[in-house]
Amino acid sequence: DGFGNILFACHGLRFLKADEICVKYPNKFIKLDDSRIFVYNTLFNLPEIYLLACLIDFFQTHKDYKEVKDGFKLADLHMSFKSLFQDVRGSVDHVHMHGDLKPKTCEDLPRYIKKDGRLPTVLHNLQKSGAKTFLLTNS
Repeated sequence: DGFGNILFACHGLRFLKADEICVKYPNKFIKLDDSRIFVYNTLFNLPEIYLLACLIDFFQTHKDYKEVKDGFKLADLHMSFKSLFQDVRGSVDHVHMHGDLKPKTCEDLPRYIKKDGRLPTVLHNLQKSGAKTFLLTNS
């Protein structure tokens, strides 16, 4: 969570069991240090989290790669978990800032946004009742 408590943990696509978590994190707590920890805290992060999990799962299950304490090795090539994270984080930022993600999404909005026919009625009823409303988004 956002305070450093380990509620559950995954390595790649595999959820760790409680005893595995206790071995890695005896107090089920980590100090949130910006140099070591990046907190994903919105649903917008889910694709990035899934990509990281898939990469770790790929390297973990590929017969040519060996998992070491801080990442994976293939002959002389060493990929740390930190470098995998930095590559994915940088790629996601690049796509959002310089890529065509937004225009491509806008080309087919019905694919990504599901309209709920009940929403106009809810908003009208709120307005009729005199309720004050606001929309908060991080987009």
